[in-house]
Amino acid sequence: SHFIQGFAGLLGDHSGISALGLNCSEGPSALFNGLKVLRPYTQKPVVIMPNAGIPRNVNGRYFYMTSPDYLAKFAKRYIEAGANAVGGCCGTGPEHIRAIAVAVGMMNARAAGEVAHPFPVADIQIKNEKFELSKISNPREKSGILSQLKKGQRVVSIEVTAPRGADIEKFKSNLEKIYRSGVHWVNVPDGARAATRVSSLSIASHIHQDPKQNIRVLPHFTTRDRNLIALQSDLLGASLNGVHDVLIVTGDPPKLGNSKEATPVYDIDSIGLSYLVNCLNSGFAPNGDKIGSQTQFGIGVAANPTAINLDLEIQRWGYKVESGADFAVTQPLYERETFLRWRDRLGKNYRPHVIGIWPFVSARNAEFMAHEVPGVFVPQWALETMQRYAHDPEGAIQAGVEMASKLVESLKNEVEGFAVSAPLGKVDVALAVTQILK
Repeated sequence: SHFIQGFAGLLGDHSGISALGLNCSEGPSALFNGLKVLRPYTQKPVVIMPNAGIPRNVNGRYFYMTSPDYLAKFAKRYIEAGANAVGGCCGTGPEHIRAIAVAVGMMNARAAGEVAHPFPVADIQIKNEKFELSKISNPREKSGILSQLKKGQRVVSIEVTAPRGADIEKFKSNLEKIYRSGVHWVNVPDGARAATRVSSLSIASHIHQDPKQNIRVLPHFTTRDRNLIALQSDLLGASLNGVHDVLIVTGDPPKLGNSKEATPVYDIDSIGLSYLVNCLNSGFAPNGDKIGSQTQFGIGVAANPTAINLDLEIQRWGYKVESGADFAVTQPLYERETFLRWRDRLGKNYRPHVIGIWPFVSARNAEFMAHEVPGVFVPQWALETMQRYAHDPEGAIQAGVEMASKLVESLKNEVEGFAVSAPLGKVDVALAVTQILK
């Protein structure tokens, strides 16, 4: 950190310096941290060129382990954090550069303001007739989330992960406990952290078809594992099975998960997928073909009020609204003012917000969220609070619940709902936080 500050101070304002750069290091993550330190100290353009990680010796040969899709994910983060150019150093090849170009190119296209979606947005030609999305009326009466929001009812959900195997009895037991507590929604990530689990859409379909289950499932739905054909097919199948609400996210790259050799798809990102669902709600495929019926999805999208480059996040939010977003589920927040500032910045583009809440269960859990989970900002005071209970497991859980409960109490009249995570599968911890809403 001190070296980077000195580097910027010595060279950043020198008349002969056109740009500053960071390269190589120990992979994409290390340079991302360096960029966050460097950017505030210079107005010069900044170029980031990471290597493909530290090479590993495998049977006498050295291999770089960072995949192109992982590097591309960080390329977008570099741009969001203020980098002006992204390239590659040791271990990067044509596939890495191609992946970077695609990721950054999508961002540049939207920044230009002329192309907000990977599909034609303004008009779709259908048998020489213009189809204007804004003129299609679909009340989406089957959407449970939208129904509650229209009635002015607060949306409260517990986030639980899908099971790793086909036995879902424990999962169902947790759902019954949640419903008995008075919470009527659960949201289920779609392969969180790129780990292999039961499909969130399949879980939602299964639960909604079970007459013994009254709880409703809001499945997360990512663009990571499906091409454009599969995205549309899975959504239509889910609609057929009674799933009428989805939370759209881009998804973590496979490199983070337990199947690192898996190939990512990412035909489109979350903005493009929002538009795709909006098309299905209007009775058309994104290419303009009529599908003979209309889905009734309530379209949820992710929002990050703590993003490093808040201007870019707000710009992307505007594209999500333009693409048909109905409501937002935020990244975990820890301070009331963070949301209020975000809401004020959104202005006329504001949509109902369900605030993400993650109650810490230990100091280690807090440190992990702060340093290992992209897009989550944990204030220093929260880390220090949890550190006081580093050797008191029960006290740590109680402190985490109290911290989360105070935030919920302070925001309950400002937002439309809360999505409380069950940390490390501890459903009782999440339910303890929701008690403040009764």
